[in-house]
Amino acid sequence: MRSAIFALCIFLCGVSYPQIGHSEEQTYSTEEIAAADALYNEAFELYVAGEKVRALARLKEVERRYPGTKAAEESRRLLDIAEIKDAETPTSTAETDGEAETQVLERTAEPPRETNIFGVPEPTRNERARYELVIGQAVHGLFLGAELCVVMGCSTDSDAFPTSMVAGAAVGLGLMIGLTDTQVDPGLSSSVNSGTLWGGWQALALYGGTGSTLDDRASAALFMGAQIAGTLGGFGAYRALDLTEDHVAVGNTLGIWSGITGTLIHASLIDSDYDQLFISALIVGDIGLVSGLLWAPHSGLSRMQTFALDVGAVLGGMLAAGVPLMFGMDDFSERWAYFRMAIGIPTGMSLAYLLTSSWDSEEEPIGSLSLYPTESGAGMGWMGRF
Repeated sequence: MRSAIFALCIFLCGVSYPQIGHSEEQTYSTEEIAAADALYNEAFELYVAGEKVRALARLKEVERRYPGTKAAEESRRLLDIAEIKDAETPTSTAETDGEAETQVLERTAEPPRETNIFGVPEPTRNERARYELVIGQAVHGLFLGAELCVVMGCSTDSDAFPTSMVAGAAVGLGLMIGLTDTQVDPGLSSSVNSGTLWGGWQALALYGGTGSTLDDRASAALFMGAQIAGTLGGFGAYRALDLTEDHVAVGNTLGIWSGITGTLIHASLIDSDYDQLFISALIVGDIGLVSGLLWAPHSGLSRMQTFALDVGAVLGGMLAAGVPLMFGMDDFSERWAYFRMAIGIPTGMSLAYLLTSSWDSEEEPIGSLSLYPTESGAGMGWMGRF
């Protein structure tokens, strides 16, 4: 009797109450049905575009927020067909709203890469750095091959000379491809390539400063040694100072314009021949380079700002040299022109620094400087918010 009563209670309970995990049929407004359809259409477009991870989030969101709708049924069918439900994707602990999951997926999913006019994806920042390193050192290898040929006594008119250049470029290209992967730090690429160029400049300045008394073999050996030393020095500076491409750009800018300004000051104050000017440019330029690399981490300057400083230096030097001509003054003194340029270059750089100090700031700059041509020369204007 007790067993019969217990069984009857179980039967009545099962009839009276729905099973756990099941809900009564839901009804939706026209707006909610339209929202479900729009969310499904968005998921379908993402799936067609190949963004399966984000499509997965949208389809599951349709099922969670609008169960029982036609959009939810189509979402489940698409999930089963595409087998997206087995993919490893980020999840969310959100139980009532799918917005948190969507935000996580959009934040972690890799954004689509832009393509160029040929339909080829644009390289990433690290891939571009590798291209720069490989190309730069391939050119370095080309020059090393030519210099090695001269050191070994071959003539520039012989067939061995172009062969050695091609072989040197191939060696440089092969070494860089073999020693690097696609994730090359832009700071490494800039440091090594800049070191190569600075090494070549050291050799050129020493060659000019010695009065060109070296023979061809000794000159080629000088350039070879300086370029290799510069390349290794750039790599060593990158490791020791943890350089970025911004730091290297700052060092290059200060080194180049320090050397030019120092040479102009030397030429304006002292009667010197070209040998002495080469030595001045070498010493002052190296001081500017080292100082720039040490100051760069504290400067806050970006690579783009250094380009603006370069433009400011060129404009400042040209304007300073041409001031007398602009006012109709006949001034043909070379020394006085050199001195004005030596003053105009740092002045132009300083002005460019002030005008670009907010380039990397999230705040809108207060103004901008523009230069425009006129019939009688050029004009300069300032536009800003006041």
